[in-house]
Formats: sequence, C-alpha cells, structure tokens
Amino acid sequence: MNKFLKSNLHKILNEITKFDYPTDKYLSLFFKKNKKFGKKDRFFLSEIVFFYLRNKRLIDYYDSKEQTSDSKINHLIDLYENFEKSKGIQFFYSLNVKEKFPIDLLFSVPKWLFDKLKKDFNESFAIKFSEFSVLRSNLTLRTNNLKISRDNLINKFEKLKIKASKTKYSPHGIFVQTNINLRKTDLYNSGLFEFQDEGSQLIADLVNANDKCTIVDFCAGAGGKTLSISLSMRGRGRVYAFDISEKKLLRLRERLNRLQLSNVITETIGQTNNRRIKRLWGKVDKVLVDAPCMGFGTVRRNPDLLWKYNEENLATITKD
Repeated sequence: MNKFLKSNLHKILNEITKFDYPTDKYLSLFFKKNKKFGKKDRFFLSEIVFFYLRNKRLIDYYDSKEQTSDSKINHLIDLYENFEKSKGIQFFYSLNVKEKFPIDLLFSVPKWLFDKLKKDFNESFAIKFSEFSVLRSNLTLRTNNLKISRDNLINKFEKLKIKASKTKYSPHGIFVQTNINLRKTDLYNSGLFEFQDEGSQLIADLVNANDKCTIVDFCAGAGGKTLSISLSMRGRGRVYAFDISEKKLLRLRERLNRLQLSNVITETIGQTNNRRIKRLWGKVDKVLVDAPCMGFGTVRRNPDLLWKYNEENLATITKD
C-alpha cells in the first residue's frame, strides 16, 4: 500500500472510530467526495476498515506497543494480509500460541458483553458468539417476490457475472459473492431485493402473516423484518411499525419507497400512553417484538455496533 492510501486509511480510521455514523454510510460519503480512488483502492480500504472494526480490541492492544501512526497502520495491514492468507478462525488461535490472550480480547468482543453472554447462557455460547463476530459475513439478500422470483433474480445476477445461490432455509434468500457495490446496480434501485440476513427472513416468515392480517412490529428499527412481513402479505393488509427512534424509522420509510410497499404505517412511540397503540387494542392479529433491537445479530456486517454500546446505555435502551 502506497503512502497516499496509508494516509487516507489513517484519516478514515480516525473518523469512523468516533462512531457518529454507520461505517458503510461514512465510507460511501467519503468515496463520493474523493473521486481519485479507483475501484480496487475503494475495495481494499473498505476491507481493511471493516477488518479493523471486527478486530478492534486486539489491534488496539498491539497498537499500544507501537510508537508511530505509520507503524500502527503497517501492522494493521500486515495482520489483514496474513488473515486473508489463513484459514479463517484458526488465524486467531495461531496468534494465541505465544500471547495467551483471554478469549474476549483474542476475538475483540467487549469484556462486559462476553461476561454477560457467559453469565446469561454459558461459556461455550460466549465463545461461539465471539468466533462468529470476528469473521466476514456472507452477503445475503431478500428477494422482492412482488416484482421477481428468486430464480429470475439469480439469473439476472449471473448475467452481471455475479455469483449467486439460494439460501439453505429461507425460500426468499440469496447468497451473493461479489466486490461490486450492489446499491449502485439497477437491480437494487428498481427494488428487486433488499439486504437481509437469512435468520431475520426466517423470523418474519414465522409470523405467518397473510394479506388479510393486521400486524404490529414493535422495535421495528430500520425495518428489515417489517419489509419481509409486508412482502409475505403481498403488500396488502396492514403492518404497523413502531420504534422509539425516529432516525431508524426514517431509514425504513426510504426502504419502503424503494420497494414500493404501501401497506406499512410507521410511527415513533414514547414510553407510555401512545394513542395509536390504544386504538389498535383488540384489532391486531399478531405482534412481533424484537427487543431491545440493538442489532447484535448483524455484528459481522456492522461491527461498529459492538463499540456503540456499553452496560450503561444497554440498560437504558432495554428499559425504554
């Protein structure tokens, strides 16, 4: 990596670790403002940034021994390149031969979270979560079955020379392997698919809603499950998406518009005495509650989530 790329990598890391914006959004804006980066450079910088976020605690530990910002960047790049040459999770256990890191540090999970998982479940679960969170995620999509079948969408990806395959369990899901920014494709902008992990697709399917139902999605957030429920209802019936965060619901409205779904009503709610909820009493067929909707199930795609929360604000969000 040349000096120019290293300098910009340092600049990006300084900004994204403020955690003011989701990392993917920050990178998108950064590259829009800086047109001088080629496709390979954008991909390489993005990969290293997400590698850093997935391994933040461990890399910061190593960096504490380094003297200059240049040496820290060089060490980060070396770690990334060695990881890419390795066999996944074994890379981390090989690092532990000499150092003997605690598992939470080795896999860069906040200690408070590792301890909570260990207490609430067991140590084996905490270790599995840690191993899961440190690896790159599969890119999984949810087909907009109102516009296209899954088979036809896979064919369209293949025509673009994008490798695509069916998910194992969800009847709507597609695994995709590509370095292309899918948000810039006509397939995305015409609303033929949405980004959604297979697990979330299955949860939405378990609601088993039909086009005559009235459904409430509490803790809707940015609305991945809301969208999937709406699609399973073929855009009919009624879905109410509630959340305490107006910012998240704004993102949901943008997604609804792109998919051209009109059977969803979004509303920001307070802690008590919400009029809309009172009016719906006795009129709802099913309710989905994914609380406290922190998004930890998506940490491989959004590793910055691990560093936005701590025990104190987790307790506040759970209470709200």
